[in-house]
Amino acid sequence: MLTVMIDVALGLILLYLILSVIASALMEAGGYLLQSRARTLKTFITEVLAPDRQQPNSPVDKFYAHPLVKSYAWTLQGIERPPDYVAPANFVSAILDLVWSDHPLDADLKAWEEKIKTTPMSDTLRTMLLTALEQTEGKFENFRTGIETWFNGAMDQVSRAYKRNVQVVLFAIGLMLALGLNIDTIMITSRLLQDPVLRGSLVQLSDRLAQEGKIDDEATKQAIAEIEKEISALNLPIGWSPNPALILEEKANGPDWWAQRSTISQIEWHFQRLVGLFVTALAVSQGAPFWFDLLKRVTQIRQSTDSKDDDK
Repeated sequence: MLTVMIDVALGLILLYLILSVIASALMEAGGYLLQSRARTLKTFITEVLAPDRQQPNSPVDKFYAHPLVKSYAWTLQGIERPPDYVAPANFVSAILDLVWSDHPLDADLKAWEEKIKTTPMSDTLRTMLLTALEQTEGKFENFRTGIETWFNGAMDQVSRAYKRNVQVVLFAIGLMLALGLNIDTIMITSRLLQDPVLRGSLVQLSDRLAQEGKIDDEATKQAIAEIEKEISALNLPIGWSPNPALILEEKANGPDWWAQRSTISQIEWHFQRLVGLFVTALAVSQGAPFWFDLLKRVTQIRQSTDSKDDDK
């Protein structure tokens, strides 16, 4: 029974992985990922440099116009978009140029401290720069390193915010896929429990994919694309015409199964279908890397379980 449950889990994980890859491809096709990262980064830069983002010729505009930052700009549909990434060293150089645009190369730390205290800037930026100055031990390079360290820590928070945004969009796309294709997790689980042939086919595909390296490798992407085609040829309970849920009920309870149900039972049946679709969308929101890593782990568990059974 344990092996059956693991096999069902592998089948669902593989399906979620394929759906997550499709959802990510849809986002990338519209340039959403890059735009979302760029928006999240700009929100952070604005909060650091000038909370009043409507201010004309603001520090934010000057920051993005800096050559070391502008070099990361990208183009979508012929329109230049703000960077979705800035290297820490470039961030430091741009910030220092904003604070003191014509600073002499041999300016000492005392001069920098005076400039930071007297130059108009946001409280967040001033506090960060003065804190970095306190930890220099008299070396300008340590000043730059301190700013880089702060920036890297801040980028961790920005990355978490970006991932939350992506998860919301993945959930929305997952819900559209689930509704459009009638991908009901509860129905699929029921079918996998009852159909050892279908279950075995998905396990074989999972084992094959688990042999690949990282999900970003070209070989892995190719393997996922091939497995996606093979899954589409399997008799999975997916689609609206015909509706697999209705077919299953007719086989189990006869053609008059719906009329035989009470009103409450009918509502419960619809609610179960909605829950199955919602779970599918929620699974897609976790992203392809999550399901790929889980696929590898569960495959290893299954192999170790098989080895123990063989030893017996």
